[in-house]
Amino acid sequence: MPLNVSVISPEKTLFEGSVDSVVAPAYDGEVGILPGHAPMMTLLGKGTLRLGPDGSTGRFRVEGGFLQGVGWLTLEELLWDEKGRVSTGGASTYKLPSWSEVPDILNVDLLERATQPGVIMGSKAVGEPPLMLAISVREALREAVAAFGDRDVVSFDSPATPERILEATGAKA
Repeated sequence: MPLNVSVISPEKTLFEGSVDSVVAPAYDGEVGILPGHAPMMTLLGKGTLRLGPDGSTGRFRVEGGFLQGVGWLTLEELLWDEKGRVSTGGASTYKLPSWSEVPDILNVDLLERATQPGVIMGSKAVGEPPLMLAISVREALREAVAAFGDRDVVSFDSPATPERILEATGAKA
């Protein structure tokens, strides 16, 4: 049973078809995905997405960490102890979305010819701009809450945790 894969850029579909395997760049290495693979979530890192054995079916450049930003804006809440120290500042509270928190369909667009000449390693920015794309998820949640109620504008602090979203709807728990 092959994997059905679509690789889409803002301009066009770069690849759509069946492959025997996918190798994706991850935060701390590469992840190989075969048909029947158990559901998993990993932070995509910069690198090459390879389709098929040895990338023979297709190779695509991956940049950024959109899902990392989704976790930052919907799950990672800073909490302080009674002495005013951050109690959620360690690696154990760094929360990427788990498999159950990611939509069943997640379209990823990859930029073609995105290298910028004249800058270090062809980069497009300094820092973590892909994280900022996740603001669209937070804003979509805010718009959904506004549509649920009778208010045109809804405001809540980030991260947009389930508790904050429920409170913003005005519903009683």
